[in-house]
Amino acid sequence: MRRTAQMASIMIVGVFVLVLSAGCQEAATPSEKKARLIAAENRQLMKDLAGRDKDVEQLKQQHAREIEQLEKKLDGAKEQVEVWKNRANKEVKQGVDAVAATVMAENERLRQENEQLKAEIEKLKAEPGKGSSEER
Repeated sequence: MRRTAQMASIMIVGVFVLVLSAGCQEAATPSEKKARLIAAENRQLMKDLAGRDKDVEQLKQQHAREIEQLEKKLDGAKEQVEVWKNRANKEVKQGVDAVAATVMAENERLRQENEQLKAEIEKLKAEPGKGSSEER
């Protein structure tokens, strides 16, 4: 939008200069020289503006490349986070499984010991004389 306004301003000045120079058919008057200088300045401004537009376009392309590189790095980082998360989950699961296996083995050992002790108690109760003296 700003570029369009600049272009329009330059064109208006250029047309104004041409109209003034066409209206005056006198030999190289000061206003004619001034008009030529303004026209030359307008041409230079147009060249400068075109150069700036080219610079802006190059910067846009450079920034697009930089953004693409940063997005690739971000994707790589996200993948690494996922790898570490999966690794951590796997290690936690293994730890929980190991603890659960240990607890289950201990539970089984205690259950068997409990059964043995119950059997011994029953055996002692069944023996004559020993079971009744302990109860008293």
